[in-house]
Amino acid sequence: MTSRPTLVWGVRPAVAVVLILLALLGAAWSVVTPDREDAIVGGAAAVVLALAALAAFRLRHRLLADPAGLEVHGLLSARRIPWSSVVSLAAPGRRRRGLVSVSLEIEYDDDLLIVLSRTELGTSPQDVLDELNALRRS
Repeated sequence: MTSRPTLVWGVRPAVAVVLILLALLGAAWSVVTPDREDAIVGGAAAVVLALAALAAFRLRHRLLADPAGLEVHGLLSARRIPWSSVVSLAAPGRRRRGLVSVSLEIEYDDDLLIVLSRTELGTSPQDVLDELNALRRS
């Protein structure tokens, strides 16, 4: 009997690439601009964008799922959640200022909640929910 492979969702690599390109643009601007204040702003933007790119790269495996449970990765740590501890999975939509936002909500143990956005998952939270429910039932 073969076990199902681990399912993986996370930030798309293209996000990190775009952030790196923007960081390089900010760094270039800080070098070529004759104005000192612009150079400081460009350099600061480059540093912030480079850190954001590093975070995006680190979170390319944000959520993993297998027959035993879930593993949610943060910037510095990971949390393993067995299916027996998962209370509910949902992908509610929220309307704010005319825009609908859908996120994946994982409630586990004593009312602890993890909320993951489309950007963090790299795909539709509803699609992830459907795959998680199918895996959980199997």
